[in-house]
Amino acid sequence: MQRIKRYDLMVLLLVLASCSAPPKEKQAAPEPEAVTSLPFTPLELSDMSSFEEQKGNWKIVASTTANLEEELQLDTEEGSGVLANQPTEELNSNLLTKMEHGDLELKFEVMMPKGSNSGVYFQGRYEMQLLDSWGKAKVGPGDMGGIYQRWDDTKPEGQEGYEGTAPKVNASRAPGLWQSFHVLFKAPKFNAAGEKVKNARFDFVVQNGHEIHQDLELSGPTRGAMFPEEAALGPILIQGDHGPIAFRNMQYKSFGDDTLVLDNIGYAFYNGKYDYIPNFDTITAIKTGTVELLDLTAVSDQPDGYAVIFRGDLEVPTTGNYLFESRIDDGGDLTIDSTMVVHNEGEPGMGHEYGQIYLTEGSHSFMVSYYQEVWSATLEIFYEGPGIERRMLGGKKVVNDWQKREQARPPVVITNLERPELLRGFVNHGTGKRTHTISVGHPEGIHYSYDLLDGTILKSWKGGFADVTNMWRGRGNSQLALPLNAAIDFNRGVPLARLSSDQSAWPNYRPDDFRYDGYHIDSKEQPTFSFQAYGITVSDKIQPAAGGKKLNRTLSFRSDGEPSGFFYKLGHDSHIQQLSNGLYSVGGKYYIESDTELLLRKMENHDELLVAINGQDSYSYNILW
Repeated sequence: MQRIKRYDLMVLLLVLASCSAPPKEKQAAPEPEAVTSLPFTPLELSDMSSFEEQKGNWKIVASTTANLEEELQLDTEEGSGVLANQPTEELNSNLLTKMEHGDLELKFEVMMPKGSNSGVYFQGRYEMQLLDSWGKAKVGPGDMGGIYQRWDDTKPEGQEGYEGTAPKVNASRAPGLWQSFHVLFKAPKFNAAGEKVKNARFDFVVQNGHEIHQDLELSGPTRGAMFPEEAALGPILIQGDHGPIAFRNMQYKSFGDDTLVLDNIGYAFYNGKYDYIPNFDTITAIKTGTVELLDLTAVSDQPDGYAVIFRGDLEVPTTGNYLFESRIDDGGDLTIDSTMVVHNEGEPGMGHEYGQIYLTEGSHSFMVSYYQEVWSATLEIFYEGPGIERRMLGGKKVVNDWQKREQARPPVVITNLERPELLRGFVNHGTGKRTHTISVGHPEGIHYSYDLLDGTILKSWKGGFADVTNMWRGRGNSQLALPLNAAIDFNRGVPLARLSSDQSAWPNYRPDDFRYDGYHIDSKEQPTFSFQAYGITVSDKIQPAAGGKKLNRTLSFRSDGEPSGFFYKLGHDSHIQQLSNGLYSVGGKYYIESDTELLLRKMENHDELLVAINGQDSYSYNILW
C-alpha cells in the first residue's frame, strides 16, 4: 500500500484549485436512472408464508426501532413489510425460507440492536455473520459481515476453528440503523456421480455499499450449519436464538446453468478513420471472414482507424426479458432481429450503455457494429436474462500490456493520517459525479466530502481515508477520490432558505445572490467553509467528536440586518423519526444529535429536519452512524 506525501497532495490541490471558482449553478431536474440490472424477486414480507413454521419468535411488523444505548432491545409496530425476531428463553427458533437455492444473488437490509447476534446461512450451510460490531477497531470472522469459521472438534482446544474470513474493513453502522448487504453466492457443483467438483464461494459481499469480501472459496459448511453434508440446493437459514434482529427489502435472483450462445459469427472489416458509427451501406469491406468470438484481435492487429461488423445467430434458451450492456471504445451498436438494442457512441473513449429486449426461446439474428478511431480498442457485450447471471456475450476480455502493468501496481491510498488532509477532486454522489469538492481526512479516522457548489456535506465515512489511484494514474474521465470504507451519503441541495410558513415548500434552486467564499484553515489545520446567500454569510466547520465516533458541525451566521423566517436543512429523507433517547434517525441511515429544538416536517413525499436560525449567531449538532 502506498501513502501520498503531503507535498504531493498540495501539488494536486494547487493544480485543481487553478480551475475557476465554482460557478453559480441552478440544480437541473435529475435524469431518469438507466436500467442497469433486471429486477430482483422480492421475498414476500406481508405475512410469514415465505418461511417454514417456527416457534413464534419471528413475526411480520410494519417497523422496528432500537435504542442506541439499550442492550438487545427491539421495539416493533404492527403491520407488514419488516421481518423481526424477538427471542425469549422458550421461543428462540431459527428461520428457514421455503425457497431453496443454488447460485443466488441476495440483497437485504438489516437492523442490529446493541449487543445483538445472528447470521444468514446460505443453503443452510455457509454463514455470513450478523453482529453489532459498531466502533470495533479490529474485526474478525465472527464480526458483522464475516464469513464464519469451519469447526473440527477433533482438533486441540483453541484450534478447532479454521478457514473463517474477516471482512476487509469494519463497515458497520450504529445499533438501530439499517444496514444493507448485497451478496453473490455460488453453490458447490457436483458431477453426474454426485462427486463435488467445485467448492461453494462468495463472489462478492458488499456491506453498506462497500465491498468487504471478493472471490472467497469455502471448502465446506461453516460451524452451526443445519446440514453437515453439501448439496446443490438448500434454503436460506436465519439464526434466531442469539438476539433480536430485523430485516426488510429482502430480494433475490436465482441462477441456473442456461446461457446465450453465439453461432455462425461472420465479420466484415473496413479501413478508415471514423469518429462516429459509419453507414456501412456506403463503405466497402477490405476483408471478410469468420470468428468464434466477438474478438477484435481475431479480426485484425491494426491498432486504430477501422470499423467492423459482426453478424451471426443468437441461440436463446429461455423466453423472457434480457438486459444488455455494451462497453465500447470508441463506439458501436448491438442489433437483434433488426431491433436496435444498445446504441453506444463512446463520447469519445469508453462508453457504457444499456438496453432491454424481450426474446423468445430459439434462434435470433444479431449484428454488432464497431468503429475504432484512436487509442484503446475495446468491445465487450454483457447480458443477463431469466435465471441467467450477468456474463459476457461471445467474447473475451482483452488486457493489453499497459493494463497488466497497471493491475500489478499497488493502489495509491491515503491512510494512517498524522494530521488533517484536504483533497480537491471529484466525488461520486448518488448516480452523478460532483466536480467542485473537497474531501477532508482526520487522524481520528472519521472523514467527509464537501460540495462547494451547494455548501453541503456530500458523504462521510470511517477508517482509512481515500483511494486516489485513478486521480494519479491514467487520468481519464473518472479522476475520482474513493472512500476506503462504507460511506453515508447525505442529501445535497439548497441548505439555507427563507420560508413563509412551517409548511412552505423548500426551494429547488439557490438564490441569485449565492456566492461561495472559499475556506480558511485554523491553527489545528481544520477548514471552515463559507458562502453567502440572502445577505447572510454562513461559516461551516466540521470536525471529529467523541474520539472519532461522531462528526460535529458548527454553523455560524452573520448578517447586517435582522433576518427572519430563515431555516437551515439538516436532513432530508423518506422517513425521519425522533427516538425516545432524543436522537433523530434520518432514513435509518444516520443519527442527528442536537441540544436545540428542531423542526421535523412531514411533507408530501419525504420528511425534512430543519433548524430555525433567526437571531442565532451559531448552531452546533452531531452526526453519528
